Order: sequence, then C-alpha cells, then structure tokens
Amino acid sequence: MYDMLDFNTVIDTIESAEKYYNKLPSLIKIKSDKVVFIGDIHGDIESYLRIKKYVSNLNDAYIVFLGDYVDRGFHSLEIITDLLKQVLRERGRIITLRGNHETYPINDYYGFRYELIKKLKDKGELVYRKFNELFSLFPVGCLVNDKILAIHGGIPNPPPSLKDLEEISKGDIEAAKDPLFQLLWNDPDEKVEEWEESPRGPGIYLFGKKPFNYFMKKNNLSLLIRAHLFLKNGYKSFFENKLISLFSPMNYVGHQVDGKILLLDNDNIEILSIRNL
Repeated sequence: MYDMLDFNTVIDTIESAEKYYNKLPSLIKIKSDKVVFIGDIHGDIESYLRIKKYVSNLNDAYIVFLGDYVDRGFHSLEIITDLLKQVLRERGRIITLRGNHETYPINDYYGFRYELIKKLKDKGELVYRKFNELFSLFPVGCLVNDKILAIHGGIPNPPPSLKDLEEISKGDIEAAKDPLFQLLWNDPDEKVEEWEESPRGPGIYLFGKKPFNYFMKKNNLSLLIRAHLFLKNGYKSFFENKLISLFSPMNYVGHQVDGKILLLDNDNIEILSIRNL
C-alpha cells in the first residue's frame, strides 16, 4: 500500500470504475442484517488498512463508506485506488458515497491535486481530472432495509423525499447545485430549532430537530447515519439518537482522533474504535 503507484495502474482502475459507477443509481438500496458504516478517512492510511482488514472478515456484511476519502492526509491516492479495486472485486458489497471532498474545487484546495502532481508528476493533472469525473458518478445516499439512510452531510432545505434523492443527476463535478450541494455540506445542530446559516460558508445550513423530524417522518425513516463533522471522539449522536455522525481517521491534520465506525447487526448498533480493530 505504501509503494508508489504507477500511472497505468491508476488510470486503468479509474476507467474500469467509471463503467461500474455509470450504472449505479444516485440512491443505493440494500437489504441486509449486517452493515458496516465508515466515516471520513481523509488520506489516513493507517485507519484505512485497519478498516480494510476488519471488513475483509465480514463476508456476510455490506460495507458503506460515507465519503471524504481524499484530502488533508498524505495517502489519498493509495487509499482511493485500493478502495476502487475492492469495489470492483466485490461488485455491490462495498458502497462508496460521495463526500464534499469528492468535488472540485474542494479537493484542489485541500491537497488531493497537489498529492497527485507530486506522486505522478506530469500525469498528475490528467489523473486529477479523471478522478473528479469519477467522483461525480458516486451515489449520494444508501437506504438500508427501507428505514436507515446513510449520506455524507445533512438534509437539504427544504427537506426532500427519497424520490428526490433518487432523481439527483450524476456528473456534476463541482456539486454546486441544490439539493446535492446541501446534501454534502449541511450539519445537524442541537441548538438550532429549524435552520441557520452555517459557518462553513454561503448556501450551507445547520439544521435542527424540527426539520430533521419532518424529514424522517416524511420518508418513514428510523435512523440517519452521516459523516462530515470533525469529532475527536470519532462519533456523536443527535436528536434523541436518531442521527449518528461518524469520523473515522485516527490521524487528522495533526490531531490524534479516536476514529470510529458503526456496525449494524440485526438492528443492534455497535460503535467500534478503529484503534481496537
């Protein structure tokens, strides 16, 4: 995993993955008694390898990554390339949702582009463009057993139906249009009653319990699982435990994090520390 990847390996993986992701809907629907949910990785190779080893022993489980594979860490290229290989090998068991860092220009500013140029030299710009084209094909949500929804960020304003999520068009590299933009960027906040502008920037919202409950009732959901939020403890519950936020790197821009993943096993929820996997 730490070996330098060559251009042909990377580009062949991207092109094979494009054919696969082109056929996927924006909202993946699965039925399973056992599902593992994984939050942001952000180029942290140690966390990724621990997670990979853990899920390799769960042949009967679906694996749902909640986005933000790249940027900030030093091994985004190795992680995303290996993960794509796993996705293609397992065909349907491993699901990779799109995060806000799987968009241009975010991954231009936060390190992915620089990493590709550093590692792939004059081929880096081409690979960077190809990766962003591929990221735009990633699904934006995963519906588990018709009652649990996994996304990267938060519910858009106004709260959409699941059918609205199904109809989100793929291929938008910048993901700058709603509801996709807010789906990747919005955050929950217990102190907010309805909606407030987010400190993350214009067009991004903090959502409170009232719109959250409306969204859950409207879509007959019991649990929302998401990522996107830096959490030193690796996870946090909101809104009477109906929303769980995961953060999965152990090392994040100089911070030591107790990264967590979530195991859903026959309706039982277990939060697992990556350091103990």
